[in-house]
Amino acid sequence: MTERFQPEVDLLVPVYRPDRKFSRLLQMIRRQTYPVGRIIVVNTEKAYWNQAGYGDVPGLEVHHVTKEEFDHGATRNLAAKYSGADVMIFMTDDAVPQDEFLVERLVEALREAGAGGGDGSHGLCQADAGQRLPHDREDYAEI
Repeated sequence: MTERFQPEVDLLVPVYRPDRKFSRLLQMIRRQTYPVGRIIVVNTEKAYWNQAGYGDVPGLEVHHVTKEEFDHGATRNLAAKYSGADVMIFMTDDAVPQDEFLVERLVEALREAGAGGGDGSHGLCQADAGQRLPHDREDYAEI
């Protein structure tokens, strides 16, 4: 029997003034059925980072940038440079997974598609996120 390839997965999250939603995101990532190797955070403004509040999160790696250095694309590219994983999942700091199967489902979708990229964060809308787009998944709307 051949062993199935288990790609290494990192989660990449740009953060600005992390709050309770970010804490919930970290809690839900720790509950995932598919292991996340590292949670690479690029935080805007070190003054807003609570090291004591996140110091016990396994695999958490934080890199700080100034507000002037922040740029949506460049900040994500910076996070990607720190990762050597087979799969990088980019999320926003308020995209809280509904359940423990998000990473498993994303990896399985990549396997089935034979693809090397995808973005599942658009389907993880918060209830207070405003107008929803037609492609957003209904089962992720109420968090």
